[in-house]
Amino acid sequence: MTRLDSRRNTLPPRLSMDDYVEFVEGSLRECNPQHAQRQKDLEEQIKKPFRIPAGTPRVLPSRGP
Repeated sequence: MTRLDSRRNTLPPRLSMDDYVEFVEGSLRECNPQHAQRQKDLEEQIKKPFRIPAGTPRVLPSRGP
């Protein structure tokens, strides 16, 4: 990966603990309870969890123009 590629694929900004708590609380306030229950029901049906194989690159190379 070149420097140009690494600048394009930057990580999101870090949050303070207070900002993170505010985000989580806001998400819970705005949550659709029926949607959340459907999602939880689906997740509980998963028999074999998905795993990313060891050694897989974290960022895929861009295809370029």
